[in-house]
Amino acid sequence: MDLVQKASKLGYKHYTELTLERIDKLPITNYSKQIEYYFIQKWLREEYEIHIELYRMVNHFKLRVVQVYYDNIDGDIITRHKYPYTFTFTKGSYEQALEKGLQEALKLI
Repeated sequence: MDLVQKASKLGYKHYTELTLERIDKLPITNYSKQIEYYFIQKWLREEYEIHIELYRMVNHFKLRVVQVYYDNIDGDIITRHKYPYTFTFTKGSYEQALEKGLQEALKLI
């Protein structure tokens, strides 16, 4: 199942006027797909406190999927990493790294 369709089945309401199947078939360089990925990333933050952290290094990207919890007593943020390692991408674009992060984040729901 493609990324936007999977997010939609988990409760995400897609942003663009395109159908889910059309969005998933678009190339990663398409702006409509990039906008949709941004809104999925925002939805994961707001609904599930799941953050996708991307870091640009000299010749690669590092990616972490993090879930944030708040301490109920004094409101401090308690961060728990769902993965004991960081994904590293030596080839590809920011959008490709983000897509991998979104796929991993959706597995947590």
